[in-house]
Amino acid sequence: MENVPLWKKIGFRFAKGFAVVCIIGIFAAIFIPVQDGYTPHSITTYIIHTASSLKPSIEKQLILHLPTENVDISSLKNNQYISYIKVSSIGEITVFSEKIGTLIVLTPMLKGNTVTWSCYALPEKNGKSTCGK
Repeated sequence: MENVPLWKKIGFRFAKGFAVVCIIGIFAAIFIPVQDGYTPHSITTYIIHTASSLKPSIEKQLILHLPTENVDISSLKNNQYISYIKVSSIGEITVFSEKIGTLIVLTPMLKGNTVTWSCYALPEKNGKSTCGK
């Protein structure tokens, strides 16, 4: 067995440790920017899904030509992500989340007895894939 000087052993350990730190740094440089918009986007998706629970009631009111602003929204008012929610006389659902600074508008369009919905979110980057844009 060869007698390796102490400074060579320490140097090898240092180089190995430095390589590990470099690899971790490279992964961080790649994955941290990727995760940057994840939380606002997931909250926007959650809000749209939650607000969509009003759609069946609004659709029924629209088809029967009844006012839609009387749709019960009380169950959504105590939501941690929803700061403001309103249903207009044409059935438009407007939701604002102060937590992520996003405004979401779900707009119904009545054609015969069929209701289709469009979605718009501001800033657009939060609702881009959620609203189908």
